[in-house]
Amino acid sequence: MNRKLRIKNLKLIIEFLHKVFFPLKNLSPKKRRALTGIALLVLLITIPLSVYVRNAGIFEAAWFNTNWGFRQAIPVTSTEGAIQNNVFVSFTLDTATLITAGKMKSNCSDIRITDVNGNLLKYHIGRTNACNNISTSIDFLLSSFPDGQSIYYVYYGNPSNHYNTSS
Repeated sequence: MNRKLRIKNLKLIIEFLHKVFFPLKNLSPKKRRALTGIALLVLLITIPLSVYVRNAGIFEAAWFNTNWGFRQAIPVTSTEGAIQNNVFVSFTLDTATLITAGKMKSNCSDIRITDVNGNLLKYHIGRTNACNNISTSIDFLLSSFPDGQSIYYVYYGNPSNHYNTSS
C-alpha cells in the first residue's frame, strides 16, 4: 500500500471517530461521567454474561486420574425403556493410531473405562480385534444401565502404568 493511500485511510478513520465521539464534547462533565459510568456498567455485566451463556450447557466430567494423559467420551444410548442390570457395552477404538502417535502403550495396558463420576468399570479388549488395531473392540460392564443417553470415558496414555486391571 502506498503512503498517500495509507494517509487517506488514516484521515478517514480519524474523521469517523471524530463524528462518533464529538457529540460527547458538547455534554456537561456531569453528563459525560454518568454516560461513562453507564457504559462501564453495561460492559461489566455483558462480558461475563456472554461468557456464561456461551458455556452454558457444557458439562464435562472431572478427570478421574491425572496420570492418564488422554480420554475420549463414549456416548451410549439405551432404548429398552427401563434400567438394565449387568450389561456389557461395546465400542471400537483406533488403538493402532494412538500407539503410533505415542499416546497409548503398545499392549493397551494403560486403558481405563470410567463413568461420569470417575468410577472405574470392568472392561475387556476383544479377541478378534485386539490391541494395536484400527478398530479394537472394547467391552465394558455396567452394573446398572439407565434408559436414555449416558456418557462414559475411555482413558489412555499413562506411561508409568505396568499392570492391566481389566476383567
